Amino acid sequence: MRDMKIQNILCLILTALLLAGPFALAQENVICLVYFTGVGCSHCAKTDPVVLGELPKEYENLVVIEYEIYQQMDNSPLLMGYNDKYGTGLGIPLLIFDEDLSQIGDSPILDNLRGNIENKQEENDCLLLDSSVSFSDLDLYKLPAFPKLWANGRILIKTGKGEETEEIKNLTKEMMFSENIQKLVEENNLKEINPQVVHLSGQDLKFTDAVEVGTNWIIQYNTEGKEPYDDSNEESINCMYLIVPITIGFLLVIVFGVKKSKKKPKNKGVKID
Repeated sequence: MRDMKIQNILCLILTALLLAGPFALAQENVICLVYFTGVGCSHCAKTDPVVLGELPKEYENLVVIEYEIYQQMDNSPLLMGYNDKYGTGLGIPLLIFDEDLSQIGDSPILDNLRGNIENKQEENDCLLLDSSVSFSDLDLYKLPAFPKLWANGRILIKTGKGEETEEIKNLTKEMMFSENIQKLVEENNLKEINPQVVHLSGQDLKFTDAVEVGTNWIIQYNTEGKEPYDDSNEESINCMYLIVPITIGFLLVIVFGVKKSKKKPKNKGVKID
């Protein structure tokens, strides 16, 4: 009987490890980078497509924490904060590996990027303003301002600063690496929304799917065989709602103007004394 109980316990432990193993492994071996950029920066136009577009697909265990400072002004003070703390510099594009390694400018970043990532081998902590923590220990909801996180060809966009349950916090990180993200969406009844175009310097990225995770994050991803969502049709429709009434009004003004001009004034004559 005792042996049977021990076997049952071991079986449960093994099952839990098999289920949690891939995600736990993914979190524990993450190479985490911090990247400052600005939409409209000409030098960033050379690095954005690589750092944010190519690398998160090329390296399955890579996470890039992006802070865009031109359109998202709340992120700007963080650039100075990192410089004050670690001497990283105040220029963009800026890529930070750790407190001893950071690079500014398109050429230094692109020339050394893959080599620096490969030198990190299997893991690199996320460098924060007050600490350096592994991705598995990182509380996404304590990241300041409004970052975007890029991993596995997906983007996690912070939209709020409210509190969430531990379940939602864990789910948010799990969705960045899950092999079956749609299953997580269905199992957790997550709200599906229209993806938004992500503006980078040098290009725009479109996604096929997007869902809200809790009340503070949106994750966007691509489903194989599905066309990226294009909101240009919606913009055209919205534009038509404005163009049609304006056009009708303009035509009415012309018609009534023509009719009025055709009316001849009455000749009341001139009284001669």
